[in-house]
Amino acid sequence: MPITKINGILIGQGSPGEITRKIHKTYWDKHSDPEWSVSKDDLLS
Repeated sequence: MPITKINGILIGQGSPGEITRKIHKTYWDKHSDPEWSVSKDDLLS
């Protein structure tokens, strides 16, 4: 999770920056990539 505020004080513009958005997108893209994900059903079988 991006940090946008500490003790009520905004960090930067108060919204996630470019690098955080890229990390977030890459993380979620990997969830649908079979090379990087395993279903819970596969783990239980």
